Amino acid sequence: MSEHKKFNTEENDIAPDQVLQAAMGKLDSVIIIGYDNNEYEYFATSLKDGGDMLWLVERFKSILLDVRK
Repeated sequence: MSEHKKFNTEENDIAPDQVLQAAMGKLDSVIIIGYDNNEYEYFATSLKDGGDMLWLVERFKSILLDVRK
């Protein structure tokens, strides 16, 4: 897996469509987590195995916690 990590460093949130557009064509697998326009949780993934999904979420959680120290 690439060591490239990109986090929002802007003062304001970036529109979700901009984030998704920037990622198009660059990913082998993806998990999308967010809120829809009705404030309900939204989850979608290209992975079929729950273990792989959890591993990816936990890996990026660890990276995020480390970067934000």
